[in-house]
Amino acid sequence: FFQENLAKSLDARRYLEDKRKLDPVVSETFGVWYAPDSHYELVQYLKKHGFTDGDIIDASLAKKGQSGDSYSFFRHRIMFPIRDHMYNIIGFGGRVINPEDKPKYLNSADHKAYDKSKTLYGLDVLKKHIKEHNKIIVVEWYMDVIALYRLGYPIGVATCGTAITEQHVKMLKRYSDNIIFLFDNDQAGLQATIRGLKLA
Repeated sequence: FFQENLAKSLDARRYLEDKRKLDPVVSETFGVWYAPDSHYELVQYLKKHGFTDGDIIDASLAKKGQSGDSYSFFRHRIMFPIRDHMYNIIGFGGRVINPEDKPKYLNSADHKAYDKSKTLYGLDVLKKHIKEHNKIIVVEWYMDVIALYRLGYPIGVATCGTAITEQHVKMLKRYSDNIIFLFDNDQAGLQATIRGLKLA
């Protein structure tokens, strides 16, 4: 659904290509897609494919409104599928296109298949490169992973909107003992770096 909607949306494609400098090949490699600005389109699409309101809400793709209707959780956002190490999509991250929309970033909530404390964005696509380089760079956000990839460093991973955990570090060490923390140069980034170093 999100992939088809990127193909339909000229605004979303322009945003990715002009503002983010993402060519279609890189977008397809990571599955950078688009959620349309619609409250019900995704819900209707999934119901047509046999899913119930409960399924859609449990998967953190919809919420229940005051009227009792389910409405899409992600709207008018660039979508980043989050996969487990077996390449199964288990969640999504969404970033606004319009800077006036809030919040800037929106992530799927934890559910039966998705535990943020054990999930690293980019590991599914890049684990082969990480093993070859014997090095991992941990960054803050999905676009940082993609930026490193475009610069010739296909060894980045990101936590999924949560602080780095002991489980994350254990997972990282399965692929390399050489872990580099490259967080934002602000107080929060410094604290995240210190936390990561202590855990490692």
